Amino acid sequence: MVIMQANWLSTFLGSATRAAVLSTVFGAQGRSLHTREVARLAGAEYRSVWQELERLEKLGLLASSREGRRRLWHLKDGPFRDILARLLDEAHKQDMGREAAIGPQEPSIPDSLKPVLHELRVRLSELYGERLVGLWLYGSQARGEADRDSDVDLIVRLTGVVDPSAEIDRMVPHLSEINSRTGVLLAVIPVNESDFHRADGAFWRSVHRDGLAA
Repeated sequence: MVIMQANWLSTFLGSATRAAVLSTVFGAQGRSLHTREVARLAGAEYRSVWQELERLEKLGLLASSREGRRRLWHLKDGPFRDILARLLDEAHKQDMGREAAIGPQEPSIPDSLKPVLHELRVRLSELYGERLVGLWLYGSQARGEADRDSDVDLIVRLTGVVDPSAEIDRMVPHLSEINSRTGVLLAVIPVNESDFHRADGAFWRSVHRDGLAA
């Protein structure tokens, strides 16, 4: 599921997935991202993201390196950085203009998700104790655009040092059990609470703008 809707930037680049991938890598603020991390943050299917990353590297827009078995991606140095920054800024303005034309809408968590999110909160509270600040719903479920196949995208806000891979490994048994019993696929991104509030870039602007405390 692609987080970025078909907006000005998607139209300009010819692909919503390409726009989401570029926005995600650019929004990493100099940090290299591995392929699955790009897919998770962009909210797109892994194979489609991998193909776009390969294509963008061949075009000279991205560069990659190896860290063990993982492939890491970052923006290639050059004038494209400034061009992309202007494109993303314009896309953000276009999105804001469209939202202003539509008018304000009262966001709410779908009733069907409330029992699932409550159970997840209870499980994570037992797992993390006072480290758990809360859950933040984003993506199509928060925007009211989800269909029957949509994932439930969640930011898990934690205090202290957060290693996303290690935290996801700790949560997997709980996520898998909920999924097998309810059919709801929970896709989580663990984030330090301070980093959650400071994070910038197209992806995080979308998360903060469209998201809901869950």
